[in-house]
Amino acid sequence: MIDRAPSPAKPLPATSSFVVALCRPGFETAVLAELEGFGLRVAFRRPGFVSLKADQHLESDDVRQLSTLFSRRLGLAAGPFEGEADAVARAIGLGQQARARVVVLAREGLLGDDPIDLVDDEARRVQAIIDARFHSPPWQSQPPVVEVVRVDGEGATGRYVVIKAISGLLDFAGGTPRVEVPPESPSRAYRKLEDAVLRFGLDIGEGDIAVEVGAAPGGVTLALLRRGVQVTAIDPNSMDAGVLASGPVKHLCIPVEKISMSWLPPATFLFLDVNQPPRSALAALAPVAEQLLPTLKSAVLTLKMGERVRLDEIPHWHAIVRRMFPGFWIQMAHLPSNKSEISIGLRAKY
Repeated sequence: MIDRAPSPAKPLPATSSFVVALCRPGFETAVLAELEGFGLRVAFRRPGFVSLKADQHLESDDVRQLSTLFSRRLGLAAGPFEGEADAVARAIGLGQQARARVVVLAREGLLGDDPIDLVDDEARRVQAIIDARFHSPPWQSQPPVVEVVRVDGEGATGRYVVIKAISGLLDFAGGTPRVEVPPESPSRAYRKLEDAVLRFGLDIGEGDIAVEVGAAPGGVTLALLRRGVQVTAIDPNSMDAGVLASGPVKHLCIPVEKISMSWLPPATFLFLDVNQPPRSALAALAPVAEQLLPTLKSAVLTLKMGERVRLDEIPHWHAIVRRMFPGFWIQMAHLPSNKSEISIGLRAKY
């Protein structure tokens, strides 16, 4: 319960001088480095949460123009509010104004190493207060999204920020898909494939043929098989026996540098995830990419950044990928399932 009378609903102005970014905890500095290039200054930061201030008020279209690799969500912000009552009133006001879905995110979810579920008991309590006063439209109708985040303190006296979500996956709270990894998956890499499909808008399913480079122990392989995809898995390490028995998969137990191009099928999808530096990984992949280009429709490349994020290196990796895959749309993202790595999504233009 709120410890004082609820404040009347107040709409959030259509503009704000504050922008909020949600990201994987530990990547706040990378987000700041990206956004400071647009003339934004840090106002407030916590693990997984960055607030920046502009010299003038920004509209939604201004936020859409911001290019950031490491944020899951960008939005216009109101607050911080000292206490949940004012935050709830402001969130409901914006929900009414924009006919938006109002979602409360857990502070603990933002701090989690693998935040599949961004809702905890405290978030549910505040969500119940909002739901009693305002009926949110269903996710299926793809409404605008308003998110309430507790960034400091505890309970009703905590500090809250209200976010009008602008970019990121708007179908999911916090821009984070809720991908459940099945217990029979040998690794959490299963989630990398599903995150990439959602983030990059890929169409992968029955009738597709995949080449997976760096497949062991088989998390991504299992995700592909469950989508009805035929897989050629390339990895010198052992694959999970259950995965190999679960569908049409051929394991080439050899480093990608040593395979014969004649062993590769006419693949429509390519997935890369190897424990090598990005330039080495892309160099090893280049002959495979060239072989598959005539039939390839899409690809996901996972590049390991190491312990230190080097933003100045990323444009070089992008340039290499652009040369390797002419005629493809290229997107780069730090997926929820990515740790010290980034993912590159590619889709054929024609």
